[in-house]
Amino acid sequence: MNKYFSIVILITLIVFSGCISFSNYWNSTVKLIDQNQFSEAEQIIRGELEKSPSDPLLHFRYGLLLFRKGSYIKSAIQVDSSFLLGLDLDKAQKEAEQIDLSVDMIYYQAGVVDIRAGDYQQALEYLNKTSEISPYNAVVFNLMGYAHLMTGNITQAESLLWVSYTTDSLYNDARYNLCLALFQQEKYTQVVNLLEGKADNPLSNFLLASSYLHLLDTVEILNQIDMLETMLTRAMEDSSAQIQYSCLYNLGMLEMLAGNYSEAEQMFHQADLLGIASPMLYYNYGVLKMKQGDYLAAKEYFTDAITFNPYFADAYTNRGICETNLGNSENARLDFIRGMELRKEQE
Repeated sequence: MNKYFSIVILITLIVFSGCISFSNYWNSTVKLIDQNQFSEAEQIIRGELEKSPSDPLLHFRYGLLLFRKGSYIKSAIQVDSSFLLGLDLDKAQKEAEQIDLSVDMIYYQAGVVDIRAGDYQQALEYLNKTSEISPYNAVVFNLMGYAHLMTGNITQAESLLWVSYTTDSLYNDARYNLCLALFQQEKYTQVVNLLEGKADNPLSNFLLASSYLHLLDTVEILNQIDMLETMLTRAMEDSSAQIQYSCLYNLGMLEMLAGNYSEAEQMFHQADLLGIASPMLYYNYGVLKMKQGDYLAAKEYFTDAITFNPYFADAYTNRGICETNLGNSENARLDFIRGMELRKEQE
């Protein structure tokens, strides 16, 4: 009896000793993490992982360490591994709370890193996991919507951005991204409803002004031209080359509509200098030159427009008008015929 009792005591001591060792390694690691001594902490936990490579808790704790170190993607990979190995979410949350973290925060930061790196599909995987844990987080839904915008999934982006915006209607990033999704689907009235009186950055000014230009008729545009020009000018501040180009193009169109041909030409020229080739810019540059009576220059711009878009019916027709005024009747006839053919094909 004493023999068996001694064995039981020995086994108990071994198990209990192991528990003390396991607890001590993590306590030591947490202290090192709190002191930002990440290399020493990582050395300890990697040593434990070599002994128990399938221990889900070890993988999770390694993920916590990597997160505090700033290695967000590697952190999320370790956390994923811990769940695949069977770690319970509630247990994981309690572990994370010991160093003032949460599982959704780990996935969120990994998603943010992937968005900044342009890896939108991987970002969506992490952000989806975040939303499952924190289903009412406007910031997460906004980032998911943004990632879908960047991959061209505009309808899905709009749905997620509506969730973000309705969750927190004061969250401006969600409002702006939602308006961008709506604008790309030509839902200009909704853009105006969301931004009117609230456009306070370059993107929102651009979207609002451009939506007005699509919705208003010529008389209304001329009545609002000062406001539109102000918004487009503001939109060019600290904006991408694409937005600057669009603003300059629209400013040129406004000046041409108002009969300010020199100012319009200046805007078109500045847009052209940005190097973003567009058949519409060259077409309207041609229209401007026609209004100025310079048919030779207009003809060249219409030819440029046709080069970028061989199916541009109006460009053929207007080039035909230029050829007529330049006395090239046969060239004019061919352009008029081609313009009519394209219109029939496009009806």
